Amino acid sequence: MTRKPVLVLWSFVLAGGLLAACEDSFIDPFANDEKYYTLFGYLDESKNFQPGSLHSVRVVPIARTPQDITSTFDPNALIDAKVVSIDLDTGQEVRWAHTLQRLADGTYGHVFQARLFVAAGATYRLEVRRSDGIVARADTRVPITTSVTPVAQEPVLTNGAMRQEVLLPGVRSLWDVDIVYSIGDSICFQGTPFNVAYGRVGTATDAGWRLTVNLTDDIRELEQRLGTTDWRLCSIGIRTRIMDSAWAPPGGEFDPVTLALPASLSNVENGYGYFGSVGLLQTTWPFSADNGRLLGH
Repeated sequence: MTRKPVLVLWSFVLAGGLLAACEDSFIDPFANDEKYYTLFGYLDESKNFQPGSLHSVRVVPIARTPQDITSTFDPNALIDAKVVSIDLDTGQEVRWAHTLQRLADGTYGHVFQARLFVAAGATYRLEVRRSDGIVARADTRVPITTSVTPVAQEPVLTNGAMRQEVLLPGVRSLWDVDIVYSIGDSICFQGTPFNVAYGRVGTATDAGWRLTVNLTDDIRELEQRLGTTDWRLCSIGIRTRIMDSAWAPPGGEFDPVTLALPASLSNVENGYGYFGSVGLLQTTWPFSADNGRLLGH
């Protein structure tokens, strides 16, 4: 897990020192800010199908001084926080376990993890509870993906390369994409899926999320992977994780990790950062025999 930005109010501390030097009635600008933690994490529906996988959230206490943790013996290695998630539809509460994880820059971070089944359409509340009763919380509703039916345009052959434009109606933003090719025999009986990783590709539009499938490049990659061209392309599909609707700010692209920044979009009450959810979309669309022949399959 990469390290996320931490709120450090150096400018406020400096300004406070100057004010205190000028007048006796100094008011600490930090005292009543009512922001206690910065957090970043999400619930991932795809983990339902990954035995042993855990959901994670990074929690950073907001303080006047930097919270860099340089060793497991550092005073900041201790955190006054308990994390629970609550299914607001059923009332089920799950306690998240604390771990101190080494980050990419060599410092450590407070990460809380839990194993739980994530239900599409359900609303979950994450609470970070301090020993004095103060609570930071965030709610997220897991996207329902079963209503998303991809609209695949007729493939286009340009300069010897075949591509296909696909629209995911109503989808505002997604996390990453695997294009799934179902490969079978001459009658496509019990096709075998093969994934080609695309990463986070495409563009948000008023109609939904648009992306381009590079058919020719993908087929050549599969031929190399399989070591043969003796197979038939039965269907094409997509496997992606769709981000909850509150996660995609209007007006263009963004990097999801920037939501941990204190000044960015946040859904945390009494804190900063973002706690969201992603739903799993897996679906296919047919591929004509004529187009298959153009691709050699």
